[in-house]
Amino acid sequence: MKTLFFTLSMMLVLFTSCAQKQIAIKTERAFFTVSSPGNPMVSETGEVIPKFEVERYLFVELDASDILKIKSVTANNQKFTTRIEKIEGASIIVGSSFLNNSQKKISAQPGKTLWKVWLLSVYEKPITVPLKNIIVTGMAGNKPFVFKYEKETELQGPMRY
Repeated sequence: MKTLFFTLSMMLVLFTSCAQKQIAIKTERAFFTVSSPGNPMVSETGEVIPKFEVERYLFVELDASDILKIKSVTANNQKFTTRIEKIEGASIIVGSSFLNNSQKKISAQPGKTLWKVWLLSVYEKPITVPLKNIIVTGMAGNKPFVFKYEKETELQGPMRY
């Protein structure tokens, strides 16, 4: 009797662990753009003072009923603050590829919602190179997650004047 009870309880644990909702965060959905103004500032000695604006963002795909909450984001041993935006609709055009000028589009699977997570640097000097090993911790609905983006993809930055 004890063996039967133990076997049934272990099967119940096994089935419920397999039935847990998986968090569907897709890789290769980290992007950044670098833009600079049309007329750069010049110092008193005639040296160009570079002024770059860097925008970094990640895309997260979750079940439509889940709400995304980010606890922390770190990359290259630096912390970032975040701003989260829910994407209305099933797809979004992220921008144009830096290499071949083709438009980059991201689509959510049926029953899923896309979230855009803006990464805001807490440092004054922007990082203009791609980040590697971006680690995101947070909550999707009631379930905690830790996810690692291996790299960012550079897109064409908007024209600044």
